Amino acid sequence: MGWEQFLDLLIISARMQYSAAMKVALTIAGSDSGGGAGIQSDIKTFSAHGTFGCSVVTAITSQNTFELKNIFPIPPKIISNQLRSIFSDFELAAVKIGMLYNSGIMEEVQKKLKNAKFPIVLDPILSTGTGYSLIYKNDLKYFKEAIIPLSYLLTPNLPEAEAITGIKIRSPDTLTDAASTLLDMGARNVVIKGGHSKITKSVIDFLLTEDREIVKLKKNRIEINPLHGLGCNFSAAVTAQLARQVPLKHACHLANEYVLTGMTNSIQVGKGSLIVDPFSFIYSNSDRFLVLKDLDVAVTNIESIENFGSLIPETSSNIAYAISRPTGVSDIAAVEGRIAKVGSRAKAVGRIRFGASKHMGSAVMSYMKVHPHMRSAINLRYDERTLAICKRIFNVTSYNRLVEPENRKVMEGSTIPWGIETALQINPNADVIYHLGDIGKEAMILVFDTNPSHLVGKVNNILIELTR
Repeated sequence: MGWEQFLDLLIISARMQYSAAMKVALTIAGSDSGGGAGIQSDIKTFSAHGTFGCSVVTAITSQNTFELKNIFPIPPKIISNQLRSIFSDFELAAVKIGMLYNSGIMEEVQKKLKNAKFPIVLDPILSTGTGYSLIYKNDLKYFKEAIIPLSYLLTPNLPEAEAITGIKIRSPDTLTDAASTLLDMGARNVVIKGGHSKITKSVIDFLLTEDREIVKLKKNRIEINPLHGLGCNFSAAVTAQLARQVPLKHACHLANEYVLTGMTNSIQVGKGSLIVDPFSFIYSNSDRFLVLKDLDVAVTNIESIENFGSLIPETSSNIAYAISRPTGVSDIAAVEGRIAKVGSRAKAVGRIRFGASKHMGSAVMSYMKVHPHMRSAINLRYDERTLAICKRIFNVTSYNRLVEPENRKVMEGSTIPWGIETALQINPNADVIYHLGDIGKEAMILVFDTNPSHLVGKVNNILIELTR
């Protein structure tokens, strides 16, 4: 049995065990017709964390990425019936509570959950990011008295924590006071999300546990356009992790990482705020595995090709492959130590890893800005005959390193991006780019394609032409 067949069996076995152990989480929240927050976002986030999601819809909103037009609260009797349907069939492992528009809805939720044995995550959604109120103004007092004491974890952002406690959070001390006040109101644990805070340069989510232990969850602040549904994603991610019996502090940390990945890969699907991509970390992780696997196969093929060594430059070759949505060189895999010439053949000097080649990584990143689907590249020795073959069977362009602007030359690592950008301005459809070198810089041919397998096929075609 080959390793690929063995891997397939392992995956099938893991899926069977995974399905048998899948936990069920419930979201009690409003429906966002735009799909970026509320029930729709929660279900997607549950799924992304390997948890089966059920839902109780508390309100229907007419909403998109830039405005909320209407709110229709679901009658309390229908809320009760939804809850009864869920509890009569599913064994719940955790519950998330989001939008509860009025006291009638709150009362039905409180009656059903007051004796719950599973963790309840309460995201106290008071308003949208665009300023629309999502709770009836006269019912906030009832919310504090009846709903907050249900929560195993309360997840307000800074403005929500201020609105609930009446404390203006302007310093670490007032942040601690607000968190303590929320515990005094009945929440067992509270995490105040730090995205709105100006107290620190980085984003720090402030977790205060039932034992009054302070845990600070720190991440770098990202300068990004307004995001829709960020709080929903975080609280739903924590809920899913708690459903899988992950300890609270670790669940909050995982949710933080999940949201950060989603923010980094946020998407513009409407005309207003960006949307957090709820599956980006799944795509990224599976993508990274496939990139390493495909690149390993390609390198093995390169090493088996007779006379491949004739195409390797004095400075050696490398082959690079990016995930589908790279954010930098760390998302592009290559051979550590490059590919060297050994006799007439090629030999990979080191292992394949992400971030192994800044030069090839920056070349792929620059090329993908014009052709996002062309994710792989290899550098070959410049030779007039090789170039002539490339011009005959591929689409070729070039750039002149001697005319690179001085302000770009002094910027470390800027030559390759400038060169790729310049060459593609001359011929946007080129899949081969070459330059004739510079002082101390070897002339080079770069070949691009969608994946390493196609790339090796191209190079093999060059070799066939060279041996004729």
